[in-house]
Amino acid sequence: MFSSSKPNLSRIDLNLLTALEALLDERSVTKAAGRLFIGQPAMSHHLGRLRELFDDPLLVRQGSTMKLTRRASELQPMLRKILDQVRNDLLPVQHFEPALFSGHIKIGLTDYAESLYAEAIVEALRFSAPESSVSFILVGRDSAFAGFQKGLLDIAIGSLGNGPAELAMEKLYTEKHVCLFDNRQLKLNLPLSYEDFLSVDHALINNTGFVKGIVDDLLAERGDKRKVRVTCGRFTSLLRLLPGEPLISVVPRVLAALGDPEQMLTASPCPVAVPDFDIYLAWRREDHDNLLLKWLRKLVGSVVRERRALLLPHHDTVS
Repeated sequence: MFSSSKPNLSRIDLNLLTALEALLDERSVTKAAGRLFIGQPAMSHHLGRLRELFDDPLLVRQGSTMKLTRRASELQPMLRKILDQVRNDLLPVQHFEPALFSGHIKIGLTDYAESLYAEAIVEALRFSAPESSVSFILVGRDSAFAGFQKGLLDIAIGSLGNGPAELAMEKLYTEKHVCLFDNRQLKLNLPLSYEDFLSVDHALINNTGFVKGIVDDLLAERGDKRKVRVTCGRFTSLLRLLPGEPLISVVPRVLAALGDPEQMLTASPCPVAVPDFDIYLAWRREDHDNLLLKWLRKLVGSVVRERRALLLPHHDTVS
């Protein structure tokens, strides 16, 4: 004779049920973790709890694939029905109306991103969310990650690859480098040769006080050295400095297009193979489904792509 008792519902929560749904649908701990934007160890922990809760392995390995147990197959349609009812009937449908939003937005920007996109983002916010306010916070890669951890940033834009697991990243484009200079002063042949590159004075972006950058490391590998005469802490300062000066600077390609056309600066392919770098939009994974931030990410991503396409109309803007 069998006896039964009511299960203790305190042992289960909605997150555990959504984890079970993802595991049964994906039949993979890795894919289920990616679907829910959590780490694989966390999903493995959920699977362990679920196996204990249902007293069943639920997923078993057969060769190179994972198969559902009989119990898991029985649970799957019931689970889907329960969660669909929660999503559709229990939880109210939420909408975000940008025109009604009067809150404050915090965006981390590297110097590069601020120079290029801050003004366009302000214009887009003024049009879409006129009652909102925004702070642009100047960040580097490490300070951006720290800012997210402290809750100081909603999103960030810049060269932020290989961030911590708790951040989500969307690659916006890949940036290349060019040499930028006033050729009315230097009178160099184009495209710029390696010999001419070494023969003139240079200006670079460096706010650490060191008169050195990645270009100097690449030249040192070849046994060469350039003459750095000026360092600047901001890209906008560098763009104001170059006109009328006999200086060359290696800058991101899109920043070279940002300068005033009346200054007649010349951009030429760099004779040193400076590595490309990727520009990312970053946010906390825990904020992935936040309606305000979903809207903000879409808006800012569009602004960045449109602004870059305007500055570089003859180049691939999504590579």
